[in-house]
Amino acid sequence: MPKTLFAKFFVYLFIALFSLPALAKSPPDMTVFGITLGQPLAVDECPQGTVSFKAMCAMKDRFMPKDEYGVEFVDVWFPTSFTSELVSSGSLSVILIDGSVESVTFGTWSGDMRQQMALRELTKKYGRPIIF
Repeated sequence: MPKTLFAKFFVYLFIALFSLPALAKSPPDMTVFGITLGQPLAVDECPQGTVSFKAMCAMKDRFMPKDEYGVEFVDVWFPTSFTSELVSSGSLSVILIDGSVESVTFGTWSGDMRQQMALRELTKKYGRPIIF
């Protein structure tokens, strides 16, 4: 009987020890340049009549207003001083559904080396791409 009890204890200890790393994993990073997916857009509106920004700001797409399904397109502009080896323009395109960030897209620099660097950086942060 003691051997059986010891064997069960050892099995439970083994399972517990190897389960701890899986339980301790932090949730995936759901941010893109500080914008959190699945949450309301927490960026102030851009000041009217200016194209030079001191902080990240948002402009709703005036050509594509919010539709009947709650879909809204917003351009989020980086501060004028922003530079990136990843982003080729000064803005991100954000899609909101019912006020929450559904997607964030941005252009990358062209050229094979730049595209490989972009894929490497995105894979480092979000994991390998999934192809459906």
